[in-house]
Amino acid sequence: MVMSYKVIPIQEKDNREICALYEKAFKQPMCNYNSHDIFLWFYFNNIYCKHYCKGIHNGKNFASYWGFVPLDCKVNGKIYKGSLSFQLVSTKEVLGSTLSLWKKIKDDLINDDVVISFTINRENSVQLLKNIGWNVEIIPILINIVNPFKLINDLISKTISNRVFKKIFRWILRPLDYSFFKLTTLFYNNNDKVYEVRCFDENYNKLWDIMSNSVNNGVNLDARYVNWRYIEKPNNTYKILSYVDGDRVMGYLIYDTKKIFGTHIGFIMDIIADPQNDIVVNSLIDYAKNELFQKGVTIISALSFKENIFYKNLKGRVFFNIPKKLLPQKNYFSINKFFESDNDFEVNKWHISWGNHDNF
Repeated sequence: MVMSYKVIPIQEKDNREICALYEKAFKQPMCNYNSHDIFLWFYFNNIYCKHYCKGIHNGKNFASYWGFVPLDCKVNGKIYKGSLSFQLVSTKEVLGSTLSLWKKIKDDLINDDVVISFTINRENSVQLLKNIGWNVEIIPILINIVNPFKLINDLISKTISNRVFKKIFRWILRPLDYSFFKLTTLFYNNNDKVYEVRCFDENYNKLWDIMSNSVNNGVNLDARYVNWRYIEKPNNTYKILSYVDGDRVMGYLIYDTKKIFGTHIGFIMDIIADPQNDIVVNSLIDYAKNELFQKGVTIISALSFKENIFYKNLKGRVFFNIPKKLLPQKNYFSINKFFESDNDFEVNKWHISWGNHDNF
């Protein structure tokens, strides 16, 4: 019996089936806490309360799906509707059918006046995206090592099974980290104006308007977006730092932590501040580094192309580019534009951050 496959939209009632398909394909749940809530938040409770997600259905269940959601982007200095590509999941029975899925989604995107789609993807989908016309660039990962000796301990612990030896390494190496960090803080800015907060204040858009003058291409980080992304996301673990001068908030930094590759890593999700105000930007980065050191994080990671507005600040706070050969896994930033322009549009001109990633 030959199965008949159809490309159909994803609906709310497909929640459990889609989450199960994701877990089957990637051998892990869509979210560590509640995948079903994340599914609804992303596809149905986003800033436009709609999605462009479609799946390939065999009459009984979904064999594949590809998720896209709308959000506003700055493209060549102007605000347009864009879209973030979330998850591309496919089972063996429909391998090679992604092109038909993409054609249907692309038609919906263009019909809804979406001018650009972007995603952060892994190496296994690079050739596929290139084949259907996406521009792909390896993402520029910058790191700062705040607990180098703990990192060594974490790496050594993978190869040592003896618990006594592990404890000895911890006793020896931890004091060295403390001394190392105290030495580096001599070069920090004064952080007495940085506070952790639980929300973005009512004047947030005024701050974003100042920053956006320097962002030619990137996500429109207005209040509607950042509240959806960092406040309304179910079970989120984000920390929001604010720089306050008098009664005025001058900047924000959002970070998160995860244990991956056998160690604890901190991720700078987004910085929102006047890029001309180095005191504010550097103070936020320094404060985040101190907090993450206290939490036992070994590495802090940020994304920034060389022409991004905070690249110089990150480099000045001792963040350095990881050589491609040393990356445990390669990630790529990919863009597909649905417009013609006299201006050159280069992928590496995008104001990239970990906030552009769907899995953080």
